[in-house]
Amino acid sequence: MAALTLAVNAYAATLPPEDYTRFLIAKYGQDLATSTHEIIVEVIRCESNFNFDAIGQDGELGLAQIFLKYHPSITPANALDPDFSTKFIVDKFRQGEEELWTCYDIVTKI
Repeated sequence: MAALTLAVNAYAATLPPEDYTRFLIAKYGQDLATSTHEIIVEVIRCESNFNFDAIGQDGELGLAQIFLKYHPSITPANALDPDFSTKFIVDKFRQGEEELWTCYDIVTKI
């Protein structure tokens, strides 16, 4: 089973950035509603346009535009890692902290 998981993860990493991000959201958000997955996709689209190496104007990093100033335990390398960044945003949505992202208000009012 572990070998299959490694093979699936390796294949997924070859996908275009949006598809890979959707894969990661599904992986980490299995307990979340599909509609929540779509909101997370749209927040990431708005925040970084699926650019794994995105750097925001105030220094936010990665797919989920993690602001290290408010998350000092997160390293820049972690914030720029798409797997870590996606798990971070999924966990924050699960905890009801989706309004940490400016884009949340934008995408939920469309």
